[in-house]
Amino acid sequence: MTFRCVWSALIIAAALPGVAQQDTQPSEPQIILSLERAWAEAVRHNDNSVLDELFDNALVLTENGKTMTKGEYLSGVRARGPHAPQFKVEDMSVRMFDDTAIVVGIYTERTMLNGRPDLKRCRFIDTWLKKGDRWLLVAAGSSPLH
Repeated sequence: MTFRCVWSALIIAAALPGVAQQDTQPSEPQIILSLERAWAEAVRHNDNSVLDELFDNALVLTENGKTMTKGEYLSGVRARGPHAPQFKVEDMSVRMFDDTAIVVGIYTERTMLNGRPDLKRCRFIDTWLKKGDRWLLVAAGSSPLH
């Protein structure tokens, strides 16, 4: 419940340009980083409603060599149920290009694989596009670090 309140506050803050003083408004890169963290939290809490809001309907994801649509990704999150992986996102940087943001970073994922703990570190690159007054994830890809 608290996560949804924080998420709602972030969306409202991002959608109200000019209401507060300029120096209190989060910058576009700060908003993008908050959306990245919201994505990780939504996966951790198995919250497809938040993921649905973050993702563009034409989203393309590439993970472990497999390409997925938004629907396929959401189905995978739903299927995990209470066994959601633990994510830690680190070393994120944002590059802005008008209404496009590219995020590059590293994440660590802890899961159970065949009854044993499994740790995976991956580099990722995500592409966010501003549509109207909202930022939506349109493409994401990750590859394991060796």
